[in-house]
This record gives sequence, C-alpha cells and structure tokens, in this order.
Amino acid sequence: MSDSDTSASEHTHDTENLEDIDKYLEENGDDSNVEEAKPIVVENIYEDDQKYNEQEFIYDENDPRTRELEALEGEALSRAKIIMDVVKQLRTGKDLYRISLPSALLAPVSMLEYISNFLVPHSFISRVSKQLEPEQRFTSVLKWWVSNLVGTPRPGIMHCKPYNAVHGEVFAAKFISDDSKTYYISEQVSHHPPVSAVYMWNPQKNFSIVGTLKPKSKFHGNSASNVIEGDITFRIHNLDEEYNIVFPYVVGKGLLWGNQCIEISEQLKITCAKTKFSGTVDFKSKNAVKGSIKKDGKRIYKIHGDLQNKLLIKNASNKKETEFLNAVDVPKLYKYVRPVSTQREFESRKVWHRVTHSIKHKNFDAANVRKVSVEEVQRNLRSERKERNEELQSKYFIQSGDSWKFKFEHPGPYQSGDEKALEQNVDLFATQDHELESIKKNVPDFEE
Repeated sequence: MSDSDTSASEHTHDTENLEDIDKYLEENGDDSNVEEAKPIVVENIYEDDQKYNEQEFIYDENDPRTRELEALEGEALSRAKIIMDVVKQLRTGKDLYRISLPSALLAPVSMLEYISNFLVPHSFISRVSKQLEPEQRFTSVLKWWVSNLVGTPRPGIMHCKPYNAVHGEVFAAKFISDDSKTYYISEQVSHHPPVSAVYMWNPQKNFSIVGTLKPKSKFHGNSASNVIEGDITFRIHNLDEEYNIVFPYVVGKGLLWGNQCIEISEQLKITCAKTKFSGTVDFKSKNAVKGSIKKDGKRIYKIHGDLQNKLLIKNASNKKETEFLNAVDVPKLYKYVRPVSTQREFESRKVWHRVTHSIKHKNFDAANVRKVSVEEVQRNLRSERKERNEELQSKYFIQSGDSWKFKFEHPGPYQSGDEKALEQNVDLFATQDHELESIKKNVPDFEE
C-alpha cells in the first residue's frame, strides 16, 4: 500500500490509539495485500578475515561502495506489513525492547554506537574549558548539544530504531580533531531493565561526559519513539562545572497513515547548578524550535527557528537578535573504530556485523534471520549463567548506587600521559595504524 493510498486527508484524526489500528485493519485487511515473501538469501561472509576486510566499507559513509548500496531499491516496506508484524505483538505504550520490529525499520547500528552520534565533540565544544564567562560556556554547551540533533530529522521511517544492545556488549571509538582526541566507550551493563553506561573524555580539552542511560523505544499507534532516559552529565574538569542534561525524543511518525518522517520531539533541558544557568529547547513538528536560557530562574535569552535551517537567539533585555545556529555550519568529525576483523566477540560492530551487512544490502529477510540468531545466542548464554548461578560482570564500569562509573575515570584536569594510560587500560580503541588508514581514505590530498 503506497503513501498516497493512506494520505492524511483520509485519516483526519490523530488520536493514535488501538481503535484507529483496529479500524485500519478492518479497512485494509490482513497481510493478504503484502507481496509473497521472497526466499531468504543469507550469504556466508564470515569464512576468514579476508571476508571481514572486504565488508569493512559498509561502516564508511564516504566509501563509493556504500553510496551504491544506499541507491539500491531493496524491499518495499508497506504499512500493511508493519501492522501485521508489530500490532500482533503489542499494545499502545508497550516497550519495543520486548518485540521484534521489521528489519527494514532498524538503523544498522547498535544503541551503544547510536548514542555516540548525539555526542560528537566537534569545534562548538572544543574550547569551552578556556572560555572565561559562565554565560558563554553555557551557551556553547547548549549550542553544541542542539547542533548534534540537526542531522536526525528526515523523510521516511526506514532505519528509525537501532539494535537493542546485548548484555556485555561494548562500543569504543575515537574522535580526532586538529589538536586533540576524544575517547568514547559505552557498555550494556544490564539486560532487564536495559541500561547503557557511557563515558566520553577529551583529556587535553578538559571535558568529559558520564551517563547511566536507560534507552527505551515506545509504540504510540501511528508513531514510535526512541527515548534515552537516565543521568547524563557534561563536565568541565579545570573549572569543576557540571551540566546535567535531559535528552529529547527521536520519533518515527506515520507508521500507519499520513506523511512518514523522523523528527526530534519533546524537550532538551540543560542545567548548571554551580553557575545557576539553565536552558530548555522545545522541539515541535516540522522541525520548529522554541527555547530559552535563564540565569537564576530569570529568562535572559529566547531561541527560535528551524532546526535544519537557522536558529536565532534574542537578548531579553535589549531585544537584539542574532544567529544562534546555522545547520549548514555544523562541523563534521570522523569517528575512528577498530576494523571488525580485529574486534572481540563482545564489541558492537562484531556482534551485529551480519545483521548490518544484510540491512546495508537491503536483504531484510536475511537481516531478520541474523537478528534472531544474535538474540537466541544471548538467551542461551543467560540460561547457562543462570544454571551456574553466575552474574555477568561489567568489563569497564562499576555500579555506584543507581549509577555506573567508568573504572578508569580521571576526574581532574589534564595531565601529560593521560591518553596513554587510558589506551593501556582499554585496548579497544583504534590504533594509529587504523587512524592513518581511515585518514588516507577520507582526507583529500593527505600526505604522511
């Protein structure tokens, strides 16, 4: 069934409840209108390391072969198929961790790596520890956080939900700028409920992020949302400042009727207790944004605009309005990850490589089979641990009350040798050889 067959004009209501779903099923029938499934083709790409190396390009968005895959038409994702695959398994408000979504809806990335996409430490934040005025620092933090949301909204609902990270899974990466490196590591430290522990650190720039996150995905009838709940704290080490962050939602709309799109929804909230600054940004439909910055509870700036165009900031006292953020000016920063062929069995890309390969090639039947295989392996491992009365111990984080702390966290200001110590304690980060190989592919006119 095409989008035109289920236009918004035919569904003037927007109540998103089970009565709407039942009505839709009555009008459109079951899956008899869905084309008969094609035979499942599952290629064996794991015979040796050479096969791994041949498939490594699927993680590089700049590789021409990746762009060729993106141009493939793949299988049609009809709304009737979504209904039959999803509605049978849940009711409104149920956690999507407990159901199996069509693989065409899955983003080809684990939740642990997905989180890192909202924390890219580009130049908007790289100098924050040297900014003298608290107002300037707070504005930089807010601008940086909003800037990492710019690329999320888009038409369609393909790839709207990341893989549920498996217990014990770990993702590690580096972000490299002209004069420093930022280290990111996250681990799935709990299965029920799902909990992801996160640590990101730039030693030379004196900032870090710590988080104990509870990613959830909720079904709301005509939409599904990715929700990252929990504690997220941005720290400026040399100034002993902490910024507490409440994350907005990522919502896939139009599952059953109306225009299909992915948008940011709800509210971003940032507070700094030490400087008494706070800020909120509300995300509306069609990328509209409204927000404010307050000092001691009094509003000093208003923010408004289009997330994927321009945001303006207006001084509440003198009414002067200037540009706050331009979407085209958001810097890019490459993420360095070890090749899958060198990763350990618990690393994210290694865990999900078969599924990712199938989704990238738009072989969604194969992706479904491989996803079930990953999940079945995890169920068997949990059963074995239960029989032995064992608990899976976290590799890189330790629990402290309701929070999880990175075992090798360095809370103080930068000291020479900090990076080396971290890379010795956590041997999962890309090496200089891996970095050099990636730079040669992605930086024009690079010379050693």
